[in-house]
Amino acid sequence: MFVLWPMGGIKQRAKSFFNKRRVEASKVEKIKFEHVLRNGGVLLEKIISLSNGRQDVCIRRFTAEEITLVTNNFQECVMTRGDFIMFKGVLDDECSVLVYKPLIDPLNYDAFILGIAINALMSHLKYILKLIGCCMEFEFPTLVYEYAGSTNLSDFHKGSRSISDRTLLWYRMIKISRDIASMVVYFHGSFPLKLVHRNLHPFNVIVDQNGDAKLFNFTLAIAIPKGEPNVIDVPMGTLGFIDPEYLSTSSVSTKSDVYAFGVMLLEILTGDPLRLWKYQVSIDEYVKQLFDFDELIINEMFHEVGRAEFDEVKNLILSCIKEYGEDRPEMIDVARRLHRIEKDLKMKGQVL
Repeated sequence: MFVLWPMGGIKQRAKSFFNKRRVEASKVEKIKFEHVLRNGGVLLEKIISLSNGRQDVCIRRFTAEEITLVTNNFQECVMTRGDFIMFKGVLDDECSVLVYKPLIDPLNYDAFILGIAINALMSHLKYILKLIGCCMEFEFPTLVYEYAGSTNLSDFHKGSRSISDRTLLWYRMIKISRDIASMVVYFHGSFPLKLVHRNLHPFNVIVDQNGDAKLFNFTLAIAIPKGEPNVIDVPMGTLGFIDPEYLSTSSVSTKSDVYAFGVMLLEILTGDPLRLWKYQVSIDEYVKQLFDFDELIINEMFHEVGRAEFDEVKNLILSCIKEYGEDRPEMIDVARRLHRIEKDLKMKGQVL
């Protein structure tokens, strides 16, 4: 059965339809504009406060449409974690990039924007994943990084089975650990306020094609008030890497990063995630058991690595994971000790 509509009725319906679409599009654009104002304003404020207004930061601004095109509608996911998803993308000049889409609690918004500002101000450093730009049109900014591959430290051990492979890998890990430590030292002491990363973890370090570490994901960073040794805040981070003193008192300091670094050093050198549940012991007892009862892969390589360097690494880890922050070394001391270990290995003719 055919129904004939009056011509005027058809025109009216079409007009109403397109008007509705225009209103909806207008609402979307308004929301985007509000996001740009809010995100851009807070980010600028953070950058100024971190640099005392003396440092210009040049990062590209992407629109939401550009991000969708760059990622081919978020098609190729290369990394995922509880607080972010990473996609591979391609810019107009055919340059590959990594696109970081945050999955954060709105309550962590301030820390997230602070993390972007920190990343932007540290992007000139060799062992920091370079921030190319960001899109402010989403509720939480989407970040565009240089493409450095998609292998993080958690995956770096996979495929290394022979003793020679794992020995060489261990040497590389010492260098990578030293490089990360140097970035944390910079992070702690190169801004007007002391900063704490709070999320040092192998997953937040990408290893590029040259074997260089690229630290990223500063989205849980927190600033310590001037003149204060610590700040009170709800414990955040990855379970197993969170300073026990921070967990029990809510007091976080740069020594909290030292603890997390010690746990990370343990994990990246052994290639195994923390397994305290298996042993039902404290972390320092766990470390001693790993080193004393041949559970650590390095034990198979004593003749190549050297007992002295082996013990130095063990003692460094144990000093970093002390129960109380006051008993742990400063991050600069950790970096120096790793540099010394690396130097000793080089003197023995080992290539890092």
